[in-house]
Amino acid sequence: MENGFLAEVASALVPNYLELFNWGDIWTRPLEEGSAFEWTALAAIVSQAEKNGWKYSFPILRYSWGRDFFTVRNQIPKQFGAQPGYSSQLIDQNLKYRFLQSLVPKVELSKANLFYSLFREGCSYHEVMSNQDYNERPDIMFIPGRPKSDFPMLIRRDTCVDFQFCFNDGLEVFGKLRVLQSPIVRCIERHPEGASVPVHGIVECSVNKSLAVATGQLEGYINLFSTPLTESSVFLVTGNELPECRWNKFSIPLYTADTLLIENSFRGFADETLSLFGLI
Repeated sequence: MENGFLAEVASALVPNYLELFNWGDIWTRPLEEGSAFEWTALAAIVSQAEKNGWKYSFPILRYSWGRDFFTVRNQIPKQFGAQPGYSSQLIDQNLKYRFLQSLVPKVELSKANLFYSLFREGCSYHEVMSNQDYNERPDIMFIPGRPKSDFPMLIRRDTCVDFQFCFNDGLEVFGKLRVLQSPIVRCIERHPEGASVPVHGIVECSVNKSLAVATGQLEGYINLFSTPLTESSVFLVTGNELPECRWNKFSIPLYTADTLLIENSFRGFADETLSLFGLI
């Protein structure tokens, strides 16, 4: 089954969503691959947040190259290597932009003096500040705050990324990363040492996932991203029905020809998610 109907749903949720970014083949891949489902879930969150008084923006668009990197996960590249036919110069260009975009939220929500940054498949601020190397990449992560104005930025002739992130409680983290092909993150400095990045909420998306697999993932996220003071909220949205369980969950009826029903289901999922996370 192909994703064409999800492209229609996503466009109904966020005007110009498909036109703003270079999506590659995301909307034409088999549905089971999952990417289109995840990006539609993000669009639903944006749409319902706006309906409840939040303003939204796509921070990557302030960069001239941003539309081509929107769909790249928020993960610091490691061992980024050349592909056949690529010149060395192009690889260098891609590498520095990939480093920079890893620290740029996919979406920024704002209301009064509150901000939430939404990241996809990772949060580089958490990885850098925790000084851990892990493989867990939640589909959507809510971080309570936003990057400081004009950050992140490339410095030192594009060999470093300077970052600064301000949280809603007034605290902030900042530091510098070396732009370098490496199996580990080359952090030049991070401040304050030992600071934790609060993960307000996590959304896991799956077209078809068993409860056992989902439970293992969500428990892993809670263990990794919670702090001694707060436990991260998690929400599970799937394209298949799951039995009753302890998780907050929502099922989208993907295998119907009624795209309006699918759209409204995504809106319902987003409302429940935003309510659980305290945004509405």
